Amino acid sequence: MVATWGGPPDVSADRHLSGTLDSTDGLAIFFQRWAPAGAARATLMISHGLAEHSGRYGNVIEHLVPLGYAVYALDHRGHGRSDGERCHVDRFDQFVDDLERFRQTVRSAQPTGPLILIGHSMGGAIALAYTIRHQQHLDGLVLSGPASTRGRSPSIFESARIEVLARLMPHRRLPPLPSSAISRDAAVVAAYDRDPLVTRNGPTVRLRRELRRVARNFPASMPGITLPVLIQHGEADELVSVEASVFLADRLGSESITLHTYPGLAHEVYNEPERGRVLEDLAGWLTSRW
Repeated sequence: MVATWGGPPDVSADRHLSGTLDSTDGLAIFFQRWAPAGAARATLMISHGLAEHSGRYGNVIEHLVPLGYAVYALDHRGHGRSDGERCHVDRFDQFVDDLERFRQTVRSAQPTGPLILIGHSMGGAIALAYTIRHQQHLDGLVLSGPASTRGRSPSIFESARIEVLARLMPHRRLPPLPSSAISRDAAVVAAYDRDPLVTRNGPTVRLRRELRRVARNFPASMPGITLPVLIQHGEADELVSVEASVFLADRLGSESITLHTYPGLAHEVYNEPERGRVLEDLAGWLTSRW
């Protein structure tokens, strides 16, 4: 595994570095680090959502780094500055394997102290799948609008169509996510629409199938997740149903589960007009433990 560090982009945060690591199948996976001025009280890893990238978490970073947290974020394969076909994966486990490589890189730089994984939307599904396999490496889990299970499921016909297309035409594109659904903040939507690192042409049917398959298997594994968990979800989320997070919170085996649902908020709760409250809930949960 190789980690290569580069210079900082124009990001308002202390002590920023960026670099790449090698995936198990030879892709260059881009990642970034923002460190506090002193010793880190804990280290956070961010797993972003479908079609976006690690650079869209400035609100989280600017809120938490001054509190003493080191924040690391990767671009998943096929996203942002990482290698790979855009919004495509052959197997969902490839995301999980990349995240474990990322954790090893993070631990080489931050060998001690608590490690908390933050996952949003599809990145929440990746974070859940990672936790099921590698829970021993984590101290806490934060999920924002996670694509876990019991979302707005497609019809039986549509499910069958996706299965067939994923086998016969795995690289065929599905419609992209509607940018208007990510946030009620017009400035956030406008920035998303002009962001050159956001993927415009939608996920492949193979990625869609893989996400559905892994989510379908989550319920059987949820009782085995026993570390502290925070779930944050907007009640007006049009992309992932808030009922999925309620179901998730009820099924997890942890004795320390905090679920915050926010009336009127859309999918990206950290980018909503009311994000101050959401970020305070996140910071309060973290600082009360680490």
